Amino acid sequence: MIKGYPRLLLFVLVTIVLLWGLDRLLFGLTSNGALGLYQYRVFILIPLLYITLAVSLNLINGITGQFSLGHAGFFAIGAYLSAGFSKFYASQWLAGMPPSMQGVMQIVFLLIALLIGGIAAALAGLLIGAPTLRLKGDYLAIATLGFGEIIRIMFENANTFGGPRGFTDLPQWTGFGFFWYALVAVGCIAVCRNLLQSAHGLAFLSVREDEVAAESMGINTTRYKVMAFILGAAFAGIAGSLLSHYEGSIYPNGFNLDVSIMIVAMVVLGGQGSITGAVLAGAGLKMLEEALRFLPEFSLFGRTFQPLDLRYLVFALVLILTMIFRQQGLLGHREFGWKTIGIGKRSKVEANG
Repeated sequence: MIKGYPRLLLFVLVTIVLLWGLDRLLFGLTSNGALGLYQYRVFILIPLLYITLAVSLNLINGITGQFSLGHAGFFAIGAYLSAGFSKFYASQWLAGMPPSMQGVMQIVFLLIALLIGGIAAALAGLLIGAPTLRLKGDYLAIATLGFGEIIRIMFENANTFGGPRGFTDLPQWTGFGFFWYALVAVGCIAVCRNLLQSAHGLAFLSVREDEVAAESMGINTTRYKVMAFILGAAFAGIAGSLLSHYEGSIYPNGFNLDVSIMIVAMVVLGGQGSITGAVLAGAGLKMLEEALRFLPEFSLFGRTFQPLDLRYLVFALVLILTMIFRQQGLLGHREFGWKTIGIGKRSKVEANG
């Protein structure tokens, strides 16, 4: 085990340096006008955010074979609770510090806020997972759907968090944004990828392939389903925390059922069980949504439509075509290789499934 730690440390350091360098490059391009702030946000930051959400849900829906429709609830918990800590506590502590320390302490408080968002969402994943994950199929989907809507309605009626007006005037500590968004996305991908290579990953896959057979082999299927929920929820909470600290305001409607359905669509389109498939679909569907904004309006049946108004129809058509022509999604259970360009081999568990 000790031999692996220097390699892991080297990977972390190289990743941080590369992402910081890309962040500075994008900052320079935006500063000199070569890249607009709108393009920077909707074609770089938002796809990175949804990559994290899609990969984290893929751990639940794709790798473990469950069907959750409540991912937006974990997203909201991380966003609201971390923002509450930063606005009501950290910003006041920061104001009382010398100006020379405020830059460093902003990063410290941001890390604490991300930790709060991730832990709070993980605890919610435990609370919803423990009693409901003995359910299967449609029953589990309905239970998680109800959970997501309950969370949204709770924040919508909580005056402390702005209620239906939204939680505004939040501290914006993510700097230019790309570094933190990309770091969380890379971290989520790395954790899920390495988990799949471990014995625990094989247990997750066995639950997906045949739960009865897994239990007969001594695998505690409920435990692994709850573990998947906790990990997936934690990354969704961290993603929500990043969103609130970059945007400076969040609203209950930004965490409704439509968001959960869109993330599920990303997982299905990319291939349930494929991490790189979730990455491609997560970025692709959000970029497709934003590209619809640039198309001209048109008239149909006596009404005038904006292409963006029909985005859910477009997503539905994409999913229908996927189910007709490629039921396993873009990549199925396959992954792009990490050492070479191309499609990597499936694991023995998937190959025998």
